[in-house]
Amino acid sequence: MDEKIFYKNLGHNLKHLRKTKELTQDQFGSLFGLTKSAIVNYEAGIRKIPINLLYQIAQFHNVTIDSLICKKQTIKDVLNSEIGKLHLDQHEEDVLINFLHVFKGMKEGIKNGKSINQKQK
Repeated sequence: MDEKIFYKNLGHNLKHLRKTKELTQDQFGSLFGLTKSAIVNYEAGIRKIPINLLYQIAQFHNVTIDSLICKKQTIKDVLNSEIGKLHLDQHEEDVLINFLHVFKGMKEGIKNGKSINQKQK
């Protein structure tokens, strides 16, 4: 992959994730001790982003570095990003996690030929 295309894709992903958190470039930059100008250049693919900063940004967004540098995001990345927008308290987060576990069980049951109304043994 061409280096310019690589940094352009990375910048696009950084911008998308920043916007999902509803942060301006100034606000996002201040979280990492960066200027708005630095964020503009990273998002435009003009400036190369240091690996340690890439790691910090991935942690902040709860995504992998791989998902930042690839064009395609995984469903896990999308869910984490969307859940981040909800600003859940601990109880709400626990309820959501429990729901996802129940959903996973239902999905596995359907895959194994059981109906949703059938009780699992």
